[in-house]
Amino acid sequence: MAISNGVTAGYADIVIPGTPFGTDSQGNPLMSTYISVGSSGDIVFRNVLGELQFLSSVSSGTLIPIAATEIVASGTVRGTPRTTTASLMGWLASTGY
Repeated sequence: MAISNGVTAGYADIVIPGTPFGTDSQGNPLMSTYISVGSSGDIVFRNVLGELQFLSSVSSGTLIPIAATEIVASGTVRGTPRTTTASLMGWLASTGY
């Protein structure tokens, strides 16, 4: 059974802001398909192109479909300083098949 990008996840762990999600067994970077949020707040993340992106006021208990390689603690997104305030997050990832 193959892992399907964006449908099922073959990798998962807790989010540690500033720590990339890692690599698969072939050394390819892991890309999240979903982020779970336990405590509401804002999220700053690095997309698959290496750019910082921002999600505002994410509700607790939410499962968000985003293509991210890591959640960062803070950064400048399109000229505006942003900070991750959401917590108790987890990630689900797959590789591009």
